[in-house]
Amino acid sequence: MLFLGTEHGVYLSFDEGNYWQSLSLNLPDVPVTGIAVKENDVVISTHGRSFWVLDDIETLRQLELEIMRSGFHLFKPADAIRRVIPAVVDYYVKEPNHMISVEILDTDAQKVRILHEGRITKSGMHRLKWDLRYSGATVFPNIILEGGNPAKGPWASPGRYQVRLVMDGEEQKQWFNLKKDPRLTDVTEADLRAQFELAMKIRDSESAANQGVILIRELRSQIENRMIRTDDPKLSKMAKTLITKISAVEKELYQVKNQSPKDKIAFSIKLNDRLTGLRSHLEMGDGRPTQAYYQVFEELRAELETRLDELERILHDDMPRLNNLLRQSNIDQIQLPIKVRR
Repeated sequence: MLFLGTEHGVYLSFDEGNYWQSLSLNLPDVPVTGIAVKENDVVISTHGRSFWVLDDIETLRQLELEIMRSGFHLFKPADAIRRVIPAVVDYYVKEPNHMISVEILDTDAQKVRILHEGRITKSGMHRLKWDLRYSGATVFPNIILEGGNPAKGPWASPGRYQVRLVMDGEEQKQWFNLKKDPRLTDVTEADLRAQFELAMKIRDSESAANQGVILIRELRSQIENRMIRTDDPKLSKMAKTLITKISAVEKELYQVKNQSPKDKIAFSIKLNDRLTGLRSHLEMGDGRPTQAYYQVFEELRAELETRLDELERILHDDMPRLNNLLRQSNIDQIQLPIKVRR
């Protein structure tokens, strides 16, 4: 592969100079006075239009005629650098209207993120980027937190990863490396692994707290819906008591008074917000977590277990009695949409 600077832009050849095609893209019509290839980047100097950079030419290096003749092809991604350079996933599809899924897997072939899932409507080259984060915590609509965004997942730790593309049941895989920032001379990969492992535990606890809120809101909605269809005082009293109990747990899991971003200033943060805040602080920089992070997490995790135990007891003791009265009144019973703990 050769690059050529001319009086009217830059050109590229894939066959050692027998055939040339323009690589100017959005470059103005300008003389190119110098070219440098640095790892996966092409840098040019121009006369009067400064320096220009074409990022990540790893896919260009892999282009061959046979690839364009195939039904689809997944290119090997260039190495990524944690927090600095994302993983770029390029793939080619000869014909449109195929079902495609693109996933990131870890060394043990465990799913990390889904980058795309659905029908491809255009043929040709496609590009996706992995921001080097795992999936975030479970969230619910209109969640307002002081501690950060729980839907943003933990940073992946350095190591080998693979991208898997599946089209109509046929799959291709490519390996790539995720490296630590070389400027972090006093931080080891083991340190970053420890940080990642703690961040994942916190994320899972965030999900458990938010799933508890989702469950409570769904149950409350079902109960209120059933009460519209009855005027039985005993049934209404039991339903109101159950709503009061599960709502009390919800108020400990999440600050239900938050209706706008400004409200989080006025009202105290609750358990899910404290967990999200802990993870946000943990990942502000790169390094092994201090003992204080582990201690605070254990305290929050224990509090979460207490709240979820309380919710399970309520559902175990009160829900069967309410459903029994509903059944006697020929009203649909309450259905648990999800378990308290998955």
